[in-house]
Amino acid sequence: MDSIRPEVRNCQRCGKLFRYVGVPICRECQAKEEEQYAAVKAYLKENPGATVPEVNKATGVPVEVIVDFVKKGLLVIAGTGDLQPRCRICGKPIPAGQVCSQCLETLSSLSREGSPKADEPRTVSVKEQGEKVSGQVYIMDMISRRRKT
Repeated sequence: MDSIRPEVRNCQRCGKLFRYVGVPICRECQAKEEEQYAAVKAYLKENPGATVPEVNKATGVPVEVIVDFVKKGLLVIAGTGDLQPRCRICGKPIPAGQVCSQCLETLSSLSREGSPKADEPRTVSVKEQGEKVSGQVYIMDMISRRRKT
């Protein structure tokens, strides 16, 4: 009988080997991230509307970590700027998360209609700033890989 071996990966933050259980960072980095989130949340509670650089300077939490909190939907960035996240599908600035509400709605309607085969792109229309844009919808990882090349 084969024994099931736990998957071992390198932590995305510190590089240390750890037993992977669905989260890409080790327990120590998870604990550190929770402390950082608590510090950012407490600072924003006292200073609503602070910018990312202000939060970074006051709390010592790296900008990348703060932006990661925004991408995860834990924080919302008000206003505009270079650090504002963009929709991974259409590229519009969004306050939090990874996909804008319009693209999320389009994806939801596609899943209700029935999804295409994994290797088959599906053409959909997305309204963006009053004009009709037609494009192919893929898994978001495929979009990211395509943009990097």
